[in-house]
Amino acid sequence: MTDQEVRETTEQETTIYDELNSGNSMAVMIMQGETEDPEQFQIDYQNALARYQNEHEMPEEEREQATAEAVVEENTEAREVTVEVVPDTPTQEEA
Repeated sequence: MTDQEVRETTEQETTIYDELNSGNSMAVMIMQGETEDPEQFQIDYQNALARYQNEHEMPEEEREQATAEAVVEENTEAREVTVEVVPDTPTQEEA
């Protein structure tokens, strides 16, 4: 397929996308179990999933950057935590 060709989505692909979008993965699993054409289901699922990820998830490079920033922040917070030191209780010999 060239950049200028437009791929038509199937009704099943649209339904899968809608279920992914609503968070209903159980419905997708049921659809998969009931399909009469498992190969077409896989094609439709992959297309719907790619569309969902493209529209709802950060690109991998941005996810990696966000994760790295979160780790730095967590490590900084961990270093800033102060620990209260409780003095040792004297033993009988020391008392």
